[in-house]
Amino acid sequence: MFAHFNPDINGKLLRGVIYRLASISDASKISKITFEREGLVRNKDFKYYLERTREELENIETATDFHLIVAEYKGEIIGYGRSIYYDLRKIQVTYPAPSGWYLMGLVVKPEFRRHGIGHRITEERLTRLSKRSNKVYCVVNSNNKAAVDLYEKSGFRKVDEGEGFLKIKFDGGKGYLFKRDL
Repeated sequence: MFAHFNPDINGKLLRGVIYRLASISDASKISKITFEREGLVRNKDFKYYLERTREELENIETATDFHLIVAEYKGEIIGYGRSIYYDLRKIQVTYPAPSGWYLMGLVVKPEFRRHGIGHRITEERLTRLSKRSNKVYCVVNSNNKAAVDLYEKSGFRKVDEGEGFLKIKFDGGKGYLFKRDL
């Protein structure tokens, strides 16, 4: 399920990619990418991801605790990344973690990987969050070498590791909690 990690391969930066806040009209395209990545592994159908994404995007323009940034190339959504504020005084979690903003769910379509898309989505989320917070977190499965490398190169540092953080249990490995000051 994770992107194959080959740090020696770097494609050319893709020109003409637009990075923007998602809208409700993007729900189907985002859901298709998610389903292609996770659907069969997680035994969820496309409809499940579409309903979840539509619910997330219903109030995206006024949301104060959620962002979803998309990368659009020639009218096609080629990647996305979520940012979510977790206030642990208001929600129950299974695994300990600090309250705050988290970068979650970064996905780039396989044919567009290694062209700087994930890095640019990450930078766009950090720019938006710097107006709301002085720090941001992310959690990553230790087996996801591409994500670990991306976040370390983006200035995050590992502050903890464990079997899970928030509501996420890491299958087949442990998880890392990363933090970056903004």
